Amino acid sequence: GCIFIEQTEIIEPPSFVVDAGDDIELTLGDTVQLDANATNAQGEVTFIWSAPYFGTLSCNECPDPTVNSQNTISYELYGVDSLGCEATDRLTVFIQKPRVVVVPTGFTPNDDRVNDRLLVHGLAGTQITKFQVFNRWGELVYEDGGFEVNTETVGWDGTFRDEPATSGVYLWYIEALYIDGNTEIFRGQTTLIR
Repeated sequence: GCIFIEQTEIIEPPSFVVDAGDDIELTLGDTVQLDANATNAQGEVTFIWSAPYFGTLSCNECPDPTVNSQNTISYELYGVDSLGCEATDRLTVFIQKPRVVVVPTGFTPNDDRVNDRLLVHGLAGTQITKFQVFNRWGELVYEDGGFEVNTETVGWDGTFRDEPATSGVYLWYIEALYIDGNTEIFRGQTTLIR
């Protein structure tokens, strides 16, 4: 019937923590791969990502999904280890939407394979629905559409009615469609140099 009493201190193990990573900035059209991490886990960890919109993650039950979003979005990471310990974390992917379409201020259509066409440049994925070039009398000298920016084979070659156009200033008009569905109109001028 002897009784022995002794005091002892039970120390809690470190808390189970999941980390979704730092917030990320992306340019519209780019993708990024997320990377879930866990610390102080016991055994295997199951990761589940929650997205406010379906289809913006390549997978929801994996540690490293790829993000493909057209708008700024926040994701929640849920993790559970083999002992049932749970933790969550959040991260936000900020989508920058530069609305850039650029036409050179001059070009030299002299068949030297350098700067021979008046091209439209901009953010990859941007579609040009209309590209028109006018001479100083307002006459339409070139028109095209339905192509993506930065296409080296689409642009005005400096001819009008199958003849070389004269040197001078020409006006251009562009209608652009971005990958998120927004449209924008651009106007400007360029100099044809012979």
